[in-house]
Amino acid sequence: MYRNEIISIIESHSQWLKSGGKDGARGYLQNMDLKQFDFSRLNLSGICLDGSNVDDCNFQWSIMERAKIRNAKIKNTDFRYAILTDADFYLSELSYCDFRSVNLSGAIFNSATLKGANLCDSNIQNTIWSNVVLENIRINRSSFNLIPKRMLEVFSKNITIL
Repeated sequence: MYRNEIISIIESHSQWLKSGGKDGARGYLQNMDLKQFDFSRLNLSGICLDGSNVDDCNFQWSIMERAKIRNAKIKNTDFRYAILTDADFYLSELSYCDFRSVNLSGAIFNSATLKGANLCDSNIQNTIWSNVVLENIRINRSSFNLIPKRMLEVFSKNITIL
């Protein structure tokens, strides 16, 4: 898919959000190579990126509430300051992503793999971590304190607390 087509889908998605679903269309960017695309400061709430390659993308300051990012390849992607409440990362492979100061409240990481992710200063309250694989996660004390007690054993073996 060409860059202009991606932009057209995002513009239509923006109209869909602003009109409460009356105009435009929900954005479906499934199974696409979106590598190095700049999504910063966009409202992408409810967008579907299932199965897509979002390596090296920029999602800084974006709003991605209830976004579907399932079974996606996500490497070296910048999510700093984004709002990812209730986003679904089911089966996604996230490597070296920057989630500093991100609102991940209610996000779903079921059966996902996180390697080298930075979760410092992120809100991970009510985040779902079922069957998740964690490796070399960076987190600070304020975020660590939001980890549910049942998950502390999984996290404590695979994180560095800063």
